Amino acid sequence: MTDRDAEAFEHYEDPAHREPAPGPARRRRGRTLTQHVPVRFPTETVDAVRELAEADGLSVSAWIRRTVDRAVAERGAPRSGAALPPDAQAAVERLQRDIADLAAVLERSGSGSSH
Repeated sequence: MTDRDAEAFEHYEDPAHREPAPGPARRRRGRTLTQHVPVRFPTETVDAVRELAEADGLSVSAWIRRTVDRAVAERGAPRSGAALPPDAQAAVERLQRDIADLAAVLERSGSGSSH
């Protein structure tokens, strides 16, 4: 866990910090995130993802979004909206590497088996 992750975890542990900030919402430029999907992972998986995200210079959330986007693209699942941006192929290739890395980490940790 990075220091930044630890600080964020500690900050949001207090329910008072889970309320939206006052004022207009800040929006990221580019792709708009439109849905929140709560997902739980085993601790070992989260630890592995944190390491991979840190190595890639990303937050855990950004790394997971990137990995899922790549998996969707790899399988050719239909996506709503416009065509993929010009750098989509490079993104797909990075996702394939990330998924392979995560699968290898999970396999080594014994978390790769299904229930």
